[in-house]
Formats: sequence, C-alpha cells, structure tokens
Amino acid sequence: MRRDAVMRGLLGKFSETFQARRSGRRAGGRLAASQAAPCPAQGERALDPAQGLLACHMASWSWDLASDRLVWGPTAMAALGFDRRRHLSSGKAWASLAAPGSGESRADVIHGAAGVDHGEGAPFRCRYVVNAGRGLCVIEERGRWHAGPDGRPARAEGVMRVCPIDGRPPDAPLAGRRIQPARDIVTRTLTAMLHDPARGLRSVSAGVCLLTPRTSDVSASDPAMTDLAAAAIARRLRRTDVVAVLDPGQFALILNGCDSAQGRQAAAAVARNVERACPGLQAHVGLVTASDGAGDASSLLERASEAARQAAEAGEMVAVLAPRARRRPATRPAAMSMPDVIALLNGRDIVLGRRRLVDLDGADLRLEEALPVAACDGGAGVMGPGSLAPVAAQMNLSGLLDQRMLEQTVRLLAADPAAHMLLCIAPATLVSPEWRGAVAAWLAAHPGVSARLVIALDEKAFAPAESPPARHGTPKESAPETGPMEVGNSCHDDGEGQATGADAPGRGPGHDPRAIAQHLAMMKALGVSVGVTGFGLGWLKLEDLSAMAVDVVCMSGLFVNESLSLVGPDRFVVRALVDGVREIGAAVVAPAP
Repeated sequence: MRRDAVMRGLLGKFSETFQARRSGRRAGGRLAASQAAPCPAQGERALDPAQGLLACHMASWSWDLASDRLVWGPTAMAALGFDRRRHLSSGKAWASLAAPGSGESRADVIHGAAGVDHGEGAPFRCRYVVNAGRGLCVIEERGRWHAGPDGRPARAEGVMRVCPIDGRPPDAPLAGRRIQPARDIVTRTLTAMLHDPARGLRSVSAGVCLLTPRTSDVSASDPAMTDLAAAAIARRLRRTDVVAVLDPGQFALILNGCDSAQGRQAAAAVARNVERACPGLQAHVGLVTASDGAGDASSLLERASEAARQAAEAGEMVAVLAPRARRRPATRPAAMSMPDVIALLNGRDIVLGRRRLVDLDGADLRLEEALPVAACDGGAGVMGPGSLAPVAAQMNLSGLLDQRMLEQTVRLLAADPAAHMLLCIAPATLVSPEWRGAVAAWLAAHPGVSARLVIALDEKAFAPAESPPARHGTPKESAPETGPMEVGNSCHDDGEGQATGADAPGRGPGHDPRAIAQHLAMMKALGVSVGVTGFGLGWLKLEDLSAMAVDVVCMSGLFVNESLSLVGPDRFVVRALVDGVREIGAAVVAPAP
C-alpha cells in the first residue's frame, strides 16, 4: 500500500515539473521532426526514473557470459543494501550469494536454457534467494538472453525485484475474509521456511488442495463454500502451518516439519475435514516434500498443483510427487574474437531484421526498429543486436556496423514508401566526423526517405563504463559512394575500397546528454527524427531527454512489456515515465510483445 502511494505521488510531480504542452508530431502517418519542450527551470526537479525503480526495489543488469563481467543499473547497490561492489562485479561472485537449493538462479536458467534466440533475445524468468546486504532476500528476475555464434547464450540482460524475507507467514485463518489470491505471499513464506537457520534438517511439505463439485448444482468457486473449506483446513493445521487461498476453490498448504509420510497423513486429514464441512464438494490434495533442506518454493508449489490435478483426474484424495531435479548448467561460452566479427562484416552476413514497435499513445504510428542480425552456426538461431552491438563496440567496429545498417535501412525505406524505421547507433558513431557526411550522402541519393527515418541512441550508452583497451586493425568509415567496404587486419587503406585500419574513436566513460545534443541537432538538420531506445532503466532522466530534444522515446522492453500486463508498483513506474515523456513532447513507443 505504501509503495502504491509513493508511486502515485511521483505521478503528480510531472504536472509541476513539465508544463510544456505536447506538440503535434504526426501528419498523414509520417513522423515529423519537432522541437522538444524546454528543460525545467533551475529550481524545479525532474523525476529521475531511478527513483521509481528504487521505490519498487528494482534494478537492471547486463551480463557478458564469456568474460563473466556483470554490469548493474544505478539502483542495484541501494536495492540490495550493499556498501561494496565486490559481490556485484561478476556472474560468479553474484552466484556465490545464492542460497543452495533456493531455486534455479540466473546462471542456472541462462546456462541451461533450451530456447532459441530469433534476433530479439529469448525471454526467461527465475526466482531464488540470495544473502544480500539486507539479509536473506527473494530475487525475482525477468529478462532476455542473446545468442552467440553457436546459438547458445552469450549475453543476457534483465531487471530484478528484491523482496526481503521477514519470516512472518500470512495469517492462517481465512474464513470470513475477502478472497485474495496470495501466491506471492505463500511463495515468500515457503522460501523463508526452507532457509530458516533454526529449521535444521526438518522437512517442509508444500501442498495444494483442489476442490471439485460432486453434483452439478454445487460450485467449487462459490465464496461461501470457499470460506467453509478455508475454515475446515485451518482447524486441522497446526499453528506453525500455513494455508492461503490461491484461487476460488484452490488452496495452498505449507506443512512445516512434516516429512513425506507425515505430510500424506496430514493431507488426508485435511481432505476429510473439507468433505465433512462441504458435503457437496470433493477435496484432492497434491503434496511434495523438500526433505533434504533444499527446494525451490515456486517449483514446489507448481509440482504440488500438478499432483493435485493428478489426484482429481484419478479420483483420489491424496497424490504425492517428488520435487523436480535441477538442471545442470552448461559450460561458459567462448568469446567472439575480432576475426569472427571481421568475417561477418566482410561476408555481408549481417543483414537487416525488423521489430515492430507499439505506440503507447494509442495513435496509429507505424514504426519498426532496424536490427542487425546474423545466422548462428548450424542454423541454431540468430545473433541480434544484443550480441553483435556490444562486441562491435569493444573492438571499435561500431562505425562500420552502423554504416552497414544505415545502407540497408535507407534502401528498405526507398523500396517501401509505407515503412517507418528506427535505427539505433553507437554514440561513437554519432560523434565521428564521417557519420554526418555518410547520412547526408545516403539521404541525397534517396529523396523522400529522411522523414521516415529515426536515428536513436540506446540509454545504456550513457552509463559510466571503463574505456576499452586500445586495439589495432579498426576499419575506416566512408560515405556510400565509395562502394562496398571490407575489413582487414593491416593498418592502412589499400586504395581499392578495402577499409583496413584507421583508428576509430572509442567509447569514453559515459556520455554527457548535453554534449550529445549538438550531434543530434545535426541529424535533425538533415531532416531525420532523433530518439532514445531502452529508456526507463535509470541512466537517463527526463530532463536529459528534453536537453537532447528527442522526437521518439522507445521504452525498455525488459520493463514495459511485462509491467503493462501486471497490477503492481512497477506499473506505476511505467505510467509515470510514459506521462513524463509525453509532457516533454516526444512520441512514446515500446517493442511489441
């Protein structure tokens, strides 16, 4: 309740901070460049998206599996309660904080992933327990992993929510109360019991009681029947046990200190009590026991639900299943080398992929994002920008990659007059002297394209980062009339269109939005729109967007696609950020689910 009130208060700040009215930005379904609202006055304070994440105890992260380098968002230290970064610097260090048997951790899920990356990243979810600075905390994560050359995960990114464990179970007596699904509460309570140091080697059994009607005139979801059943279950349980309503006609049970045999007896007693209290209903209890001091609360409850369904199908009162075996993590992938990237660029194997963007304003804005994609070895998936762009940046090849994508994007726009494309480039490309000339040359060669093109930067580019080591063999960038460019290993231009090694500008320790603004203004002078992608993870403020005079803001798919379908404090963060972006006069889009 307090979090909801905090986020509603944050929503109200926008009306005081950003008073600029939103300007018209669409004419005939085409994007038009326009001036953004001015920055807030000196005494005014714009909402920092990091404040919203911190209010929800959320943080973003990205992980390079080959180097094991882990990069966190600006709210991670505060959300976890750490005062030092030594536990957050690598995937191995973070994995060492996970409580044994608390569920499949981030490394377990990503290394053992069985999905396929189609260029946009393969989604994943996990829930586990870590011993953070605040003590034991439940970590709930969602994100996407990106494939490497072999199709296996090479990089991953996501957002996590930190839920401290206080060890207090929800109230057991539920009779007479309003029915409220409590799956999250039960999961956290079960997690606390599984990792209670005072528990020792005592077993914990998780159960699900499923009610089915005996006759057609009785409904298992009737609130009156649910109250009677809840009271009957609560009378049979001990003080240390827990019962909660998952859904009408479905209850979660936590039997503390019960092994498999004791749990079966208790489950049978619960079922008999329910059938005596509700003559028109039949109770089926599914049970699973964590007897070795290990277990994942979420998987235990899912397994118990599966057992309850099996009991109902077989007409039995109790069914017992064993916990699922945990997956063994795969080996760490090999890092992409410079020859690998050079081979992809020289072979023209990096092609244009398209991702649909949804207009959060509700208007009919047709916009797609241009994605660099390359096929994995053996057809095991597709490498997308989540893998290719960071590697290219580390090797000072971003300029050439962005030039290739510009070439393909402009040609697509020229071939399809109805298309509107957003192209995300690296900041090093934007500030390079060759980029503006290349864009001007391509637009001059294809009239009518500029109004349908958006040049954007990723928010992660503004995060403080260490400068990469100096590398040799970095290719030149040139305008389109020079013909196809190839990348070699020598440090000169062979004079035949083979770009083979001028030093390109490297990425510094973060980029100042106000310094970037003048380069974006040069792009707007060419007739294209400018924007920011991946917004909402805390590296940029709304006043930074206003200073850069962006036309389009693409919210982070990690945050928006999940939150818009949920009811919770993170949804208030999304609403607040979307409303703030609207107030500064920019169109708001997000990747389609």
